[in-house]
Amino acid sequence: MLIVPFFVNDDVAAYLDLGEAVGGTIATEIGLLSKLEYLNLEGGWGEDGYIAFNGTLPAEIGKLTNLSYLNLQKNSLSGTIPSEVWLLGSLMYMNLNSNTALGGAIPSDIGLLTSLTTLNLHSCSWGGSIPTEIGLLDNLRSLHLGNSLLNETLPTEIGLLTNLLALSL
Repeated sequence: MLIVPFFVNDDVAAYLDLGEAVGGTIATEIGLLSKLEYLNLEGGWGEDGYIAFNGTLPAEIGKLTNLSYLNLQKNSLSGTIPSEVWLLGSLMYMNLNSNTALGGAIPSDIGLLTSLTTLNLHSCSWGGSIPTEIGLLDNLRSLHLGNSLLNETLPTEIGLLTNLLALSL
């Protein structure tokens, strides 16, 4: 099933929660929801079995400049995160947990997400090192990077995260 947003009127959608309800691919038209602040597309068990989104994350999610909550956990997303996502300056919550085919290197652009309070990239296919720019995330309270292929050496900049309450490697 291809999920095409049913809201295209810019004034309507600030909140979209389809978690554990529908699956398929995330259509590029998601970028038309420019007022969207909350997006939950979490996979999970439904009446007809396991429901999940698959395919790649469309770059058009980067057009959601008001987005503060992004939950895509427990899906079957693959590829890398489009560079546009790392520019979402309003993003406070980002959960991509358990998308085992989603990965690549965590880019230094992660340091641009300075509003983030929660970042969950657990159980994905991340590789390489944790970028030093992680230390720029002043508001980060919860960081989950475990169960991946990341280099086990922590950058010293992790010590700059003075608001960090939970760290899972």
